[in-house]
Amino acid sequence: MSRIAVDMDEVITDALTKHVHLYNQHFGKQTTFEDLAGKSLPEFAEEHERQQVIDFVMNEEFFQTWTFFPARLKRLRLYRKSMSCSSRLPRWKFRSHFLRSTIG
Repeated sequence: MSRIAVDMDEVITDALTKHVHLYNQHFGKQTTFEDLAGKSLPEFAEEHERQQVIDFVMNEEFFQTWTFFPARLKRLRLYRKSMSCSSRLPRWKFRSHFLRSTIG
């Protein structure tokens, strides 16, 4: 059986929206995408906020409530079906389970 690896954040899921929301909620800010101006959120955050910004995405729950880009998810399902690939991701088990349960 073949396997494929998928970079989920900003490829098939909208991780940035959630990341910015968590940042704003945690630090009481109103940061928009325009404010980032081509920077990642850790690059944009003030120095004393950076570790917490990184910790947001290291939390297992961060990956369990993503919003998927529907067209990209559909394409991944079609590709997986045509290639008879597993959806196992070796890095973190919860990512693997989450993706498997989402794309089938």
